[in-house]
Amino acid sequence: MLAACAGNPAPAPDVTRPETKPLIDSGIDDGGTGIVGPAAGILLGSTIGSGGGTKAAVIAGALVGYSLSGSQGPAIQGSMKTPYRNAMRELMDAPIGTRVTWQAPGEKARGALWVTEDFTDEEGRRCRRFQEERQVRGRKGHLSGIACPAG
Repeated sequence: MLAACAGNPAPAPDVTRPETKPLIDSGIDDGGTGIVGPAAGILLGSTIGSGGGTKAAVIAGALVGYSLSGSQGPAIQGSMKTPYRNAMRELMDAPIGTRVTWQAPGEKARGALWVTEDFTDEEGRRCRRFQEERQVRGRKGHLSGIACPAG
């Protein structure tokens, strides 16, 4: 009986994330890539900088643009979805504060999730507020969200 249960993992929890709100709304839809802020910062930095300070102004512009654009970091896609979903399932039973890690070496992706709070939602489900750090091909992101049992 136990062997039969092992083949059917629990469904991945429903996850919601707060909508990121940029500090400056460019009015341009970049499809969630987060490229508009850094691109605008680079453009601004290249026009402000002069001589030897141009490179520093471009880098500063890109960093400021990225921080103001409200990007959530790299997306989970392709073969990294399976280890990520498995980590989300594990997160539902992990003690508060315990880091649950995942990785997809072929995609050069890894991350960690940890619960910061348990609560009961309006449907009576035990939900978990969590924080997440992820890195995909060198791009880093820090996110937060809420996971509740699917169904």
